[in-house]
Amino acid sequence: MLSIALHVNDLFYVADTVAKELELSQSAAEILKEANMNLRKFLMNSGELRNVWFERDLVEEKVNVLI
Repeated sequence: MLSIALHVNDLFYVADTVAKELELSQSAAEILKEANMNLRKFLMNSGELRNVWFERDLVEEKVNVLI
């Protein structure tokens, strides 16, 4: 999935569940980290996913949530 959804440092994907969204977004962050790149911008349309990212300290700054 990530091989077709990740372009340079932009990730575009859709998932059916928050668990799948979390798995994909964490995988993307790890891929970028291995390439010495940071995930600096992260837009999502899931307030629930945003909350999970903050609860797990996966983001340092405010993440934009599209509603």
